[in-house]
Amino acid sequence: MTTSNLKQTAKPVKPKINWARTEEADNFAETVKLYRQGKYDDASFRRYRLQHGAYGTRMTSDYAMVRIKLPAGEIYPHQFEKLSQLSEQYSIGNAHFTTRESVQLHWVILEDVSEILRSLAEVGMTTRRHVEIVLEMYCVVPWLVFVLKKSLIQLLMHLQLQNSF
Repeated sequence: MTTSNLKQTAKPVKPKINWARTEEADNFAETVKLYRQGKYDDASFRRYRLQHGAYGTRMTSDYAMVRIKLPAGEIYPHQFEKLSQLSEQYSIGNAHFTTRESVQLHWVILEDVSEILRSLAEVGMTTRRHVEIVLEMYCVVPWLVFVLKKSLIQLLMHLQLQNSF
């Protein structure tokens, strides 16, 4: 059975949080245009590009790897379909699902990144970095868990105090 034979009987489920910001697509397109005109230096553009999930390639500055975030690893059928469309239309035809709750589209033309951002916004997805602090554990030992737990609690208390004003 092919996907064209399947019919979706239930209404599409909307994500709990819509991370998308459609205006970011326009801003990204304008920033790329300014960069191409030489009005943005390499370092500033790199910083901007990375904040919006478009990673450079080593071989050329004409392409990007776009990292699409999947907060909490949640993805819905209509979002899968959108990723498939974007991969076929703007990338090399496949998507790489990572162990860090994201999907990567490789060899995207830099000027096409804004179209990907716009399309992702339609289904409530984004490439923008959301989490400044990432806690990843590959190996668990009892004393390490205690130290991380203690540090995390201290960090959260610190952040709560800063945001209480």
